[in-house]
Amino acid sequence: MGGGALVDDELAALFRSTWTPLVRALSVAADPSAAADAVQDAFLQAARHWRKVRSYDDPAAWVRHVAVNRLRNQARSRRRGDGAMTRLGITPAAELTPIDLDLGRAVAALPDGQRLAVCLHHLADLSVRDVAAALDVTEGTVKSQLHDARANLRRLLEAHDG
Repeated sequence: MGGGALVDDELAALFRSTWTPLVRALSVAADPSAAADAVQDAFLQAARHWRKVRSYDDPAAWVRHVAVNRLRNQARSRRRGDGAMTRLGITPAAELTPIDLDLGRAVAALPDGQRLAVCLHHLADLSVRDVAAALDVTEGTVKSQLHDARANLRRLLEAHDG
């Protein structure tokens, strides 16, 4: 058995013994998906730097430390983003009306190309030319996606009203 397999086995064992308890613990302190993201990021860092991390007295402690730092960074970023949205007068999702939420669900149900075209054109207020450049497609494709998206949104929203 080569050294790579041993490293993989050691990291896998650390992952199995640490993942669930750490995600559970951090989920009490934060949103469960944020906790899982933080722990995942910590294990990605552990994998990248495994030669060094495995030499520590307690690699699990290092993973926990990195996960907590990631969670704190996420919280800081979220607070900064929320503050910027407030300064810009953007309505938080909790204050959206049922109509806004229905529209959001309908847009989310669109195929990727249509959804991106609608969001960039109507929400980011980009021209058809700019949307085409951002998506690396022709202007005709964007126009077609917008046309199809409008038809799909009309159908989805009428079905919801009925």
